[in-house]
Amino acid sequence: MNEIINLMKHELLLSVILFLLLIIKIGSNEENSSRWHVMVNVLLLINLIVGVCCNVTGELFNGMFLSNDLIHLEKSILNLGLLIISLQSHPYTRNHRHAPEFYILLLSSVLGMFFMLSSGHLLLFYIGLELSTIPLAALANFNLNKSASSEAGMKMIMSSAFSSALLLMGISMMYGTTGSLTFSEITLQLTGAPLQVFAFVMLFVGFAFKLSIVPFHLWTADVYEGAPVSVAAFLSVISKSAIAFVFVTVLFTVFESMLNVWYILLFITAVFTIGIGNLFALRQQNIKRFLAFSSIAQVGFILVGISGGSQESQASVIYFFIDLHLFQLRSIWSSEHCFFHHRKRKYQ
Repeated sequence: MNEIINLMKHELLLSVILFLLLIIKIGSNEENSSRWHVMVNVLLLINLIVGVCCNVTGELFNGMFLSNDLIHLEKSILNLGLLIISLQSHPYTRNHRHAPEFYILLLSSVLGMFFMLSSGHLLLFYIGLELSTIPLAALANFNLNKSASSEAGMKMIMSSAFSSALLLMGISMMYGTTGSLTFSEITLQLTGAPLQVFAFVMLFVGFAFKLSIVPFHLWTADVYEGAPVSVAAFLSVISKSAIAFVFVTVLFTVFESMLNVWYILLFITAVFTIGIGNLFALRQQNIKRFLAFSSIAQVGFILVGISGGSQESQASVIYFFIDLHLFQLRSIWSSEHCFFHHRKRKYQ
């Protein structure tokens, strides 16, 4: 029992916070969004501090759940990003009557990302992927009085369903050729057979939809435009971070022997993703659509880092996302500083 608590610390902490918020929501008639915001931020700060301390490595459930120093670092980065998004969302949630549901959906999505990061089995990976994606569709449709938000939620569901179907096809073919869904056993059974290459391509396309890699990016701009600003920021930073971390892990640990296959795919898609993302960003008049194409271009640079095929390239991807989270934190600090400076001048 102690081993489960130590290895699944991040997931258990987030689950406790989720159940606590649900119980408070059910047992309280108070609709004070500001109080919810303060309470959630305090809980997320505690979650971040506890998540950084006293981490242990190991595996559970016959290698289905993995935990190591790199995974703990990635989860801590996501915890930091979650706290930043929660701080950033206060101007939006303080006037929204469904603020508790907003935070519950946000935390549920991150919980799924944690299971994805620790997955050593394709089944656990897929369950974590769906747990992280379904709440995002509800969050994209959180502006209930806007038709663009409903359109964003619908496109999010349709694109997620299509990409999940491709992933399942790749997973089933991989199981058929290797006889296992465990990452460590799949690695031993890879021979480079045509069916295995096709299964890997299906898996790659599923990841490409989630990461908005060109030409699988067509849903991104419409979803970002219809979603609330905080949700668009969550999609562009937190969601992309989690998928990229898992993508790197799968490439470097499971499909390392197929380097000659995925290097070509990464090279071609990176060139088109950087070019199309930047060119389409130049002509955008809507700031959220601009953010969408900017995030697509950033994914192209991430693919360039991954294509190095070394431990240094993996470190560069992690450093990129750490810098991205810190930049987001600096932007929140700057906006709050400007706000208070404006209020001070106003009352002077």
